[in-house]
Amino acid sequence: SQWPADQKKDACMTIRGNHVTILDLELARTFLAPLQHQLAANARPHVPATASPAGEGWRAQAAKKKAKQEAISLDCDKDFDQEIRDRLDIIELALRAQLAEAASFGRNAHSSSGIIGRDEHSMTTAAKHQFLEPISTITPDRARCMQRGR
Repeated sequence: SQWPADQKKDACMTIRGNHVTILDLELARTFLAPLQHQLAANARPHVPATASPAGEGWRAQAAKKKAKQEAISLDCDKDFDQEIRDRLDIIELALRAQLAEAASFGRNAHSSSGIIGRDEHSMTTAAKHQFLEPISTITPDRARCMQRGR
């Protein structure tokens, strides 16, 4: 809309992007009045938010989720600890044989192959390289198949 000629004033209003600066109070009132009426006509009634009942808010839900994750983590840690102990027990046999080989014959045995039995060696290899199944469920035959990619 056009401003009445008597309300036009030089350098009383500047517009930069979305920012409007009006230096004249009367000009500001004239400019803002239609906006106020439009906003009041389109305004929706404000519905105040109510707090959640105790124990059902977002903080309580986050605390419950964290406690559940920690409980699962503790169970996994117990399972992981047992799995690690099982694998170390299997690997220990090969390490002892390799150390004995070095001490007895002065040779550095890079592998337990030929020092321990075929089944023990395949289980040692599985304990070090196969992690998709618990080591307690793997048989020596299964360990050889896994080593060959079957």
